[in-house]
Amino acid sequence: MADRKIYFATDIHGSEVCLRKFLNAGKFYGCDTLIMGGDITGKMIVPIVDRGQGVYTATLYGRNLQVTGDGLAKLRKTIADAGYYAYETTPEEMERFRADPDAVTELFGKLMHETLGRWLELTEERLAGTGIRCFFAPGNDDPAFVDDILRTSAVAVNPEETMIDLDDGFTMISVGYSNKTPWDSPRELPEDELAAYRRAGGGDRQHRPGDLQLPRAAARHPDRPGGPAGRGVPPGDEGRHAGDLRSRLHRGAGRAGEVPADAEPARSHP
Repeated sequence: MADRKIYFATDIHGSEVCLRKFLNAGKFYGCDTLIMGGDITGKMIVPIVDRGQGVYTATLYGRNLQVTGDGLAKLRKTIADAGYYAYETTPEEMERFRADPDAVTELFGKLMHETLGRWLELTEERLAGTGIRCFFAPGNDDPAFVDDILRTSAVAVNPEETMIDLDDGFTMISVGYSNKTPWDSPRELPEDELAAYRRAGGGDRQHRPGDLQLPRAAARHPDRPGGPAGRGVPPGDEGRHAGDLRSRLHRGAGRAGEVPADAEPARSHP
């Protein structure tokens, strides 16, 4: 039986830099298997408001920021690395969002689709042909539509409700649901229902490489509405954090040891 080296990470919550470090960890540490254990998507939109004459403002971590020129790209990167979704907008559109929560929910789902689709493209670009197996398991903070997007990849595998043969006598079963929490996340069940779900799931479907559930273009298209209700642009001007706990969840984003985020920079993803 050959030795198996697994790199496991979880709860990156939309952080771009953590995703890139995760993808590079296989080669960096000599691992043959990468497992992202859930809570992949971000939790909040951070509006970048166009104030005219090349000036943009945003609020991040309670700080009011103003940028011009090259500072806009740097601000977008800071927001993405923190696990949030940057969205360039205008004061007028912000007023419309405050008056229409459904529009915020739709935008939130669109940005999730857009980002996750791009991440899967980067995963294929970095790992195709390397022999490194990669699994993206949804967690309780990930909306249901995430499953369909994850199942479009020819390289990354969504192990939810699937019995995965890791070879060498190891089998993995993933359950992304949690018991009830105070935060009403998208995948929660009472204890008895969670136990029944665990008994019913996992062993019912054996993963077959290349078994795609949806056409890639359809599942990765960001125009499909979706996303958890009640999360997105928080009330107030330019994205003040909606809840101290959810803000704290992102303060450590990007601290993934010594793994470089761009050990092998991809041309289309500088």
